[in-house]
Amino acid sequence: MKHSFTFFLALFLSVFISTAQQPGDEIEIQTIEFDGYPVGDGWLAPREGYFDFTEVDGLEFEKVYVKYRLKCDPTQNPNCGEWDYLSYLKIIEHTGVGLHPSYLIGGEGGFTPDTFSYMNDTAWEYVPRYEETIVYDNPNALTEYQVGNGSLSVDAPFNASLEDSHVQYLYRQSELSAAGLTAGDLTGMQFNVLDTGGEMQNVKISLKATTLNELDENVDLTGFTEVYSKNTTFSSTGWQHLDFTSFFNWDSTSNIIVDISFVGIEGEDAVLVSGSNYAWDCAAQASTTDSYFNFNGPDKIDVPTTNLGNIQDEITISFWVNGNEEQPQDDSVFDAIDVDGNRMINVHLPWSGGGVFWDAGDATGYDRINIALTEDQYKGVWNHWAFTKNAVTGVMNIYLNGELLHTGSGLTRPIGAISEFPLGKGQSTEDRFYDGKIDDFQVWSTELDEATIAAWMHKEVDASHPNYSDLKVNYTFDVSTPDFKTPEAISATNSPLTGVPQKQSYKGDHFKNFTTGSTRPDVKFNRNTSTYTVTQELVEDAYPKGKVMVETYVQNTAGEVPVLDETLYVNPTYYNNYQYDANLVATDSTLVTPDVTLTLQQYEYNTTEAGEEITVPWEIGRYLTPYGNGLDLGDDGWTWIFDVTDFQHLFQGDNVHIKAGNFQELLDMKFVFKVGTAPRDFVGIQSVYSGRYDMDTFDETVVNKTIDLDPTAQMFSVKTTLTGHDFGSGNNCGEFCYNTHKLLVNGTEEYSWEIMQECGENALYPQGGTWIYDRAGWCPGEPATVQNLDITSFINVGSDTTVDVDYDIDHDPDGNYVTEIFFVEYGAPNFTNDASLEEIIAPNIFKLNTRFNPICGEPIVKIKNTGEATLTSLDITYGVEGGSSYTYEWTGSLPFLEEEIVSLPAVAMQDYYDGVTDFTVTLSNANGQGDEYEFNNTLTSQFETAPIHEQQMIVEFTTNIRYYENNYVVYDTAGNIVFERDFDTASTTYTDLINLPPGCYELVVYDSGGDGMYNWPSNHGNGSIVLKNYDGTTITTLENWFGESIRYSFRNDAVLGTDDQAMQLYTLHPNPAKDAFTISVLNSTEAYSLKVYNVTGKLLHEEFVTDTTDHNVDISKLSTGVYLLHLDAENGSSQVQKLIVN
Repeated sequence: MKHSFTFFLALFLSVFISTAQQPGDEIEIQTIEFDGYPVGDGWLAPREGYFDFTEVDGLEFEKVYVKYRLKCDPTQNPNCGEWDYLSYLKIIEHTGVGLHPSYLIGGEGGFTPDTFSYMNDTAWEYVPRYEETIVYDNPNALTEYQVGNGSLSVDAPFNASLEDSHVQYLYRQSELSAAGLTAGDLTGMQFNVLDTGGEMQNVKISLKATTLNELDENVDLTGFTEVYSKNTTFSSTGWQHLDFTSFFNWDSTSNIIVDISFVGIEGEDAVLVSGSNYAWDCAAQASTTDSYFNFNGPDKIDVPTTNLGNIQDEITISFWVNGNEEQPQDDSVFDAIDVDGNRMINVHLPWSGGGVFWDAGDATGYDRINIALTEDQYKGVWNHWAFTKNAVTGVMNIYLNGELLHTGSGLTRPIGAISEFPLGKGQSTEDRFYDGKIDDFQVWSTELDEATIAAWMHKEVDASHPNYSDLKVNYTFDVSTPDFKTPEAISATNSPLTGVPQKQSYKGDHFKNFTTGSTRPDVKFNRNTSTYTVTQELVEDAYPKGKVMVETYVQNTAGEVPVLDETLYVNPTYYNNYQYDANLVATDSTLVTPDVTLTLQQYEYNTTEAGEEITVPWEIGRYLTPYGNGLDLGDDGWTWIFDVTDFQHLFQGDNVHIKAGNFQELLDMKFVFKVGTAPRDFVGIQSVYSGRYDMDTFDETVVNKTIDLDPTAQMFSVKTTLTGHDFGSGNNCGEFCYNTHKLLVNGTEEYSWEIMQECGENALYPQGGTWIYDRAGWCPGEPATVQNLDITSFINVGSDTTVDVDYDIDHDPDGNYVTEIFFVEYGAPNFTNDASLEEIIAPNIFKLNTRFNPICGEPIVKIKNTGEATLTSLDITYGVEGGSSYTYEWTGSLPFLEEEIVSLPAVAMQDYYDGVTDFTVTLSNANGQGDEYEFNNTLTSQFETAPIHEQQMIVEFTTNIRYYENNYVVYDTAGNIVFERDFDTASTTYTDLINLPPGCYELVVYDSGGDGMYNWPSNHGNGSIVLKNYDGTTITTLENWFGESIRYSFRNDAVLGTDDQAMQLYTLHPNPAKDAFTISVLNSTEAYSLKVYNVTGKLLHEEFVTDTTDHNVDISKLSTGVYLLHLDAENGSSQVQKLIVN
């Protein structure tokens, strides 16, 4: 979306402005405040509100910026959010228009492809397999062993009228032996066919040895040998052979289970065979009506909530599920909410990371337990899941296949009133539809125990269940009515199928709902000892595809909301004439010509309804939160500045919609409009790319864009904000990996830069995490880096009507970039010779400049060239209010809109200490000319004075393990080094007396590793920097986790020490002392002897000290008086000190 703006002001309005708002005036508009703006719903949701900006309507501005102030929230723990999360500052543009598609695949919440085709007749799915046939060289080399000779006519195991069938029969060893069967291969079976019936698809016979003497309903489907798999028709009655293509070897001692299954063909009749009754359970047969629903695409069922009212403290939800190939992905099996949209119960199975999540709660929030899964637990395999909660005991459980998988405790939120309960979809405007197969979905108003879950997972629930009265929802998914509904047993209602989830049979692969019986077909087991040949034939099984729901819409009047025209249930398109390779992988096919193709239209209609109206989120700033453990932002918080001048067109009217921040910290946000003339007029801005893009496919996604140029524009730039995220594999992309980014204009690379930025000089330090590590385009506790890339010189202004812009990166398979790229157009520069004072960095109490403050020496400012001519000279006048005025003649070469940080010669030290704390800087004489715009020339800062030292300073520096990374330097106000120190030993204390004449100085400690002298993730030890007075009392301890450097400015009022003082070895403190005193070593690394004498020369105390750190001496037994302390170093140096005891 592109915006072009020109501001026209009538004469009377200009007159009004001249009296109301003058150039240089600032209008401040308060938006989000610390109190009253809670975060929205969802993880990392922002704070938001609507705000009145009419005060600035119609005005022109030199610049617009945001004061983005954060402070910690005392109601949470930690008070500042623990992690470095993304947060955004967005203006939501409301268009007053909605779009409605001309059709929805799957109904409300479904898909809207550009075209959709369908068939009038049944669509088919083809599944290839090989069928084998065995041919014996001597069919007569056959011995038959008959078991059973009954008079019953039975339709099992070959009832071809069924949708599918699965049965097992047990043949005891005694029966087999009585029939004459001995150990060896079984090569086939025979059944005595009484009625040939119809064809059966993919009849499968499998055998296994067993010690069971009877079958039960919990059938075991493991350990079988498949011996026969073939489409089967019996052409005549009598004993009919089914010859095995894989033989089963019987050991003569085991019983045998014969497992038989097939898929029925609609319209076929049952095959009848002879059978016999027995006095024991020799048969187990699966339910003849068991099926499941396949949720694939925009499919869902709205579960009735009428029976869920008494669910509060306890709940169980159980079902069978088999995830489709799309898993794992971000979806929900179900996600029930209350009337206000709060989540009550939800299961992700899995989420995209491959874990299961079980949520249950009320309007105050939900409790959650989760655990990682293996692929066979969520995809391609049927598994039974049960999720329970007991809010009284606080226990939530997840059961897998009847066994406890995971548990959580202390989870006492009750389950709130459920208003909506979609099965097959999560509550989101995004595609959160579950892709997978579901069966036997049940909701209980009690916590079922493990034994009950395990006992009933393979059975359909009936009144004999011990908790049947607590069953509130029960879907068997065995029926799909002609009007596309399925029964829910407890409410006795039919639930509409939205989408439509497809009812499918198990194709003979039943694993539950078996019942036992005592009727078994009569069989003969064959043993053919002839040689044979096995041939193989490719067979395709055809299965009908389910219907697809399509809602079509019409718009009767332009601007009105479209209305539902009709709901269609159609057959999807499909392919036939498949060709396969030897591994049954399709290599070719033919699309069956569709009967109907719909082409999508988007109807535009008028609306301001949330969720319907098209809104455009303009990201005008991005901030990465600091690590909050142990962090204190103070009562007044910390403020960051965002320049949003290029987005000023969005701040109009009385209802500006703003979103910003997240739950981590409290936010106060003010927009400041500086009235006046900008360096160049804003013409328009458009978004080129906005999103989170994987580095693996970045250059295929973020491709060249051709942009139409506004004919009134004279200058053009590309504004980019990219931050890298994710790490842990490969190159640790995109958060911690180096990567060259490039901007191409009209196919030519014009800019390239390294996206990694140093974080060791972060103004907000230390933080409770890895804040010092360099990152891609951002640092914790800072705004994201914005690039403003001028491309005017690459465009033929006035003749080109378009420009091609492309943004490229170095490829990496891991990580992603959160990306905002804008194209901005401007008029020509408004000034030829003009400079702007952007910031007084020092002296200044602004917290973002704390690394440079307080000072008593050189001021630091930032200047910008805001004139078309290159800035080569400039006068900078500065000083403390009421003090001396200083002028610095700056020279350089600064192109239009480029900036430079300038260190100014020091002001007289006393100026800082005369009681005035305002410091003013003014620019003039840009390029030796009169500055053309005076309203950007002057700034005033408030400052605090640097500490005053009345004694010479002692630096007590204790190294960490990486001593070689550290050194410190003391500078005077002219930048001369007056003292410096390197280190050569780890974990050692170095003590230096910094003997200086009166004046202003700066102590700077450097760390070449960029992590300071303490960094818990790197395990480099814990160094320290203690500054002391000459008498040993502590001035301050500098922060040791400082990153790359730390500065300490001070005013030294102490008289320069004598040579003897400068060579002093030790100091003692306190003095006078009472019970003890401490000796600090200044200029020695030697061990020393310590002797205390009274005034008569009597030795009262003696010891030898080898430690050159501070040493405590106990004098509690000495009487009040004056004593002499003799200190003698091993190298012969000595010192005598008077000690007063009181």
